[in-house]
Amino acid sequence: MGSLDLSFRKQGDPVTRTLAQETLIVPVASSYVDLDSVYVLDDVGALLWGLVDGTTTVRGMVEAVTREFEVAEEQAESDILSFLGSLQQSGLIEPCERAG
Repeated sequence: MGSLDLSFRKQGDPVTRTLAQETLIVPVASSYVDLDSVYVLDDVGALLWGLVDGTTTVRGMVEAVTREFEVAEEQAESDILSFLGSLQQSGLIEPCERAG
């Protein structure tokens, strides 16, 4: 399975809030909030966060971003893989195999 065929799901129970035009993700570890690991997402990041649903593949994310924003497919793919890698390294998401 290639990286474009992977899908991801949220891990743990992060708190997500949208304020003004930014989306905040605050990881919750056990009984405390990890304020050192707060993510502030722009419009593209918020779109991707919404697509981390366990079924949408990276390929689907690339298609959504290139449809919604003015960006080349290759650049979108590179940026999305980097963004997902960062979220995965922080323990906010994990890869899963696409059902079907």
